[in-house]
Amino acid sequence: MDSFEKKQASIYARAAKIAKPGKTNPVRFTGRDYLQRGIRCLQNGAYFEAHEFWEVPWRKMGPPYRAFWQALIQFSVGAYHLQNNNLNGCRSLWCKALRHCRALQNTPGEIPLYHLHQLQQCVEKSLSGLPDVREAFRQVRRFSGLALDFSWAELCLSDLLDQKLPQ
Repeated sequence: MDSFEKKQASIYARAAKIAKPGKTNPVRFTGRDYLQRGIRCLQNGAYFEAHEFWEVPWRKMGPPYRAFWQALIQFSVGAYHLQNNNLNGCRSLWCKALRHCRALQNTPGEIPLYHLHQLQQCVEKSLSGLPDVREAFRQVRRFSGLALDFSWAELCLSDLLDQKLPQ
């Protein structure tokens, strides 16, 4: 096992420690809980798990939040594909995320342009880093470590944030 594989194993082990409600944990989270846990997963390199958390509140969101979070979900799953050396799957999802970002720029709405631009720039830089996997990961980690924080969890309807959601 080389150093890259050891690092991936460590990421998966950390992700496994993040509690998610289910048979062993029947607690129901609020929309905010799901979004924040997904952010934490992305920051820790658990890209697939981030998407799993975000999909629960995403199903209940309306426009324009739904499109914004769909872009973030696609970005996260694209990073998961990158982890698994599936560059075509990664590129495909990141292109879809970029289309959502560009469409939202032309939609007057409640998504702060700062957050939208941060996501769009990260997707563009990550795409430009391909096929160099290390450069693309550098962009993903820069975004998840510097730009992405819990304020992003506030980017959806306020009544959804405090509502207990089924899985």
